[in-house]
Formats: sequence, structure tokens, C-alpha cells
Amino acid sequence: MCFSKDMAFPRMNALRFWTVTPALAVMVSSLNTEGGRGTGWTVYPPLSGEGHRGLRVDIAIFSLHIAGASSLIGAINFITTMHRRTGGLQVLTLSVLCWCIGVMSVLLLISLPVFAGAVTLLLFDRNASARFLVLGGGGDPVLFQHLF
Repeated sequence: MCFSKDMAFPRMNALRFWTVTPALAVMVSSLNTEGGRGTGWTVYPPLSGEGHRGLRVDIAIFSLHIAGASSLIGAINFITTMHRRTGGLQVLTLSVLCWCIGVMSVLLLISLPVFAGAVTLLLFDRNASARFLVLGGGGDPVLFQHLF
């Protein structure tokens, strides 16, 4: 990638790769637990809040955390590889693929912690009797949409 035979941190790349499989397995297990998630693809709080008690949504949230951590590890590794292994080349001489991967990695570094925070707020609403996203408890359900 980008004039490099391997990533800057190969073990970190292997960790990123092998963390995606458990995240997928946990997400599929949430589909088979207690009749499925029933929350839609956005895990919207009114759908995943009071009406869906049990482990199914909590397992899906755990899977999203695992996949997000894997993506963050990969983004850090890609950015480090591009920075260290371009061989002193000018930034304008990089290929379009390198630019796309670099921009995608920066966007992941910016957006995934915010999404993880939103999903963690949802987890607290479900299990710790917090009311961040529940309208009836003084929370703001639109906050999740903005964070998502």
C-alpha cells in the first residue's frame, strides 16, 4: 500500500483483521437471541429502548463496539503507514488510492469515537436507568440521530 510492502505495524493489522470476525459472529448471535434485534440498522433509541428488553440489543451494541475498535486500529495503522513509508515523496505524487485510504482513515478517526459514545449512551439508557435519549425521562432522542 502506498509504496510499502507491508503495514507499519503488521501485528496491529492482524489484530484489526481478526477482530472483525468475532464482531460479525456476535452480531449474528444477536439476531438469533430472543427473536432478533428488532431495532433497524441504525439502532434507533425508541426502537431499541424500553420495548426491547433482554440481551439482544445489548449483544448488538457490544458487536458495534468491537467492530468500531477494529476500524480505529486499522485507521491508525493506515495513517501511520502512509506517513512513515512514503519514502520522502511529495504529497502530490501519491496515488489516488493512497489519498482515498488516507481520507477514509481520517474520517474514521473523527467519526467512530462519536458513534461509540452515542451507542454507549444507549447502553446506559437500557441498563443503568439513565435517560440521555428517552423523551419521557427528560432526554433528547434526536441527540442519537445527530451523533449517528
